[in-house]
Amino acid sequence: MIDLTKLAHIWRTHRNEFVLAAGALLGVIVIGIFAGVAIGVILSLGLLLHRLDHPHSAVLGRRRGEEVFIDVAEHAGATTMPGVLIHRFEAPLIFANAEVFTDDVLAKVTAADPPPATVILDFAAVSDVDSTGDAALADLKRTLGERGVQLLLARTTATLRRLMRADGTVAAIGSDNVFPTVRDAVAALETEQSQTSSRSSASSTS
Repeated sequence: MIDLTKLAHIWRTHRNEFVLAAGALLGVIVIGIFAGVAIGVILSLGLLLHRLDHPHSAVLGRRRGEEVFIDVAEHAGATTMPGVLIHRFEAPLIFANAEVFTDDVLAKVTAADPPPATVILDFAAVSDVDSTGDAALADLKRTLGERGVQLLLARTTATLRRLMRADGTVAAIGSDNVFPTVRDAVAALETEQSQTSSRSSASSTS
């Protein structure tokens, strides 16, 4: 029942899961099979809650000449867009991490230089949003609005959009501010900026 090769592999690749496996194995050896299984289940739930409460997030940018948006912390040469913060949240947005999500976005907005006029939320990795998560999104929209920052949403799944429409979150954000891809959101921003610049030039000329 003891697969040392597999345990060694887990140790090298997933340290948290190694603790889980070692705890369950120790429980089986010291106490008994049922106790070991119970320990494994409890540790699994604890690990799941920890992952939900400590989600990974990233600020996205792109390399010169490329259109793909990537994690600037993980890819050399990738830079953010001036005036735009693209934030990717990599977990379900639920009661366990809604406050963490909001605090993280606002902290990145505060730290950005120059300050962003627009925040784009990349929700490709968000598989679910509960009522607390919906409320967090609405509060974030309101808080950013008070700071003069626009909020856009990109890459939500069809299931997620249905949930957010039913809960009123899409209406709070604005259906025109929800885009199928980050690239579409950026293109809409660039078009809006170009039109604003053209109107300003026309006003100056007249």
